Amino acid sequence: MIEFILNTKIISGHNALLELDFSKFKRVSIFTDNNMLKIGACDSTIELMKKNNIDYEIFSDIEPDPSFEIVIKCLSKILTFESDTIIAIGGGSVIDTAKSVIYFALEINKRMPSGLKKPFFIAVPTTSGTGSEVTSYAVITDKENHQKVPLLSNKMLPDIALLDSQFTLTVPPRITAETGMDVMTHAFESYVSVNSSPFTMPYSEYAIIGVFNNISKAVHNGKDVKARIAMHELSCTAGIAFNNAGLGLIHAMAHALGGRFRQPHGRANAILMPYVIEYNAMHCKKSAAKYAKIITLLNVKNIDDITASKILKSLILELNKTIGINQKITDYGVDKAEFENAIDEMASHALKDVCILTNPVKPSLEDVKNIYRNLI
Repeated sequence: MIEFILNTKIISGHNALLELDFSKFKRVSIFTDNNMLKIGACDSTIELMKKNNIDYEIFSDIEPDPSFEIVIKCLSKILTFESDTIIAIGGGSVIDTAKSVIYFALEINKRMPSGLKKPFFIAVPTTSGTGSEVTSYAVITDKENHQKVPLLSNKMLPDIALLDSQFTLTVPPRITAETGMDVMTHAFESYVSVNSSPFTMPYSEYAIIGVFNNISKAVHNGKDVKARIAMHELSCTAGIAFNNAGLGLIHAMAHALGGRFRQPHGRANAILMPYVIEYNAMHCKKSAAKYAKIITLLNVKNIDDITASKILKSLILELNKTIGINQKITDYGVDKAEFENAIDEMASHALKDVCILTNPVKPSLEDVKNIYRNLI
């Protein structure tokens, strides 16, 4: 049986926020981070609150790779404020925090019924990467155990996703590169997932080819509006694909790596991606054939599937280099010996990650450890 869900209304365009009907909002919690406040990204939203006489509060202490502690603080605020609406303005960390708050608020309500209703949820992504605005996933960091914990529930799906590429024009090149490769990872993993389908694969293919064609432009010229619009919409497109098809080994390993060494999620995905693609192709003929199709869409013809996967690996390695992503973990301040000593632990955590369930190959512990070794 195939199931395909797209419950989020998507509004894409300049000043998309103005398209909303604010008449039903009474008490709004705005989730963002301090940098978004500083650069004025929330100004138009705040003005609309004032113009429509809507009570609002702002929670701006959200951090990259949000922790359970931050989620608990936000949860306390919306319960005290009795929010009927949450507007999350920021990158994946901000949107994931809002989703996690909704998740835990509803879980609390199950155990101690209080009549709490799910707040109306509007996601306004300011980076082109996570696709969090259309997915039922969120990732929270357990600082004490150095782990990233994925949450999964359709109750976390935003009601509205507002895609306004104006928010992304000032995103620095490094973040543009790393979040953009997160898009690529979502697209590739959903493409070869065991749950991929005729409904998801067109989204995945579109996102893969689109990222190849636009990410360098967006990284090297942040004011390229066409490239920015493309990457913003590709992020959403890949999000639709993986929300329905699932992810895979890249994400499972990236969660473990990021949790242990505090590496940005997109970066971890980017440096693991070429090696996991090679691994999947060598152990799954169906995946190899899919990778070969991507190569033909990139206008490389008349090659066998395994050769195609090797070319694809090389293309991703070259793309990473072009946009400033180094392949060696030691280039990011991680001590080689410390990384080697952590490989067993990270591999064990990766094999327990929910994302691995839809990978086309079921790896062994040694397989995962060997992939990690490519980074040193």
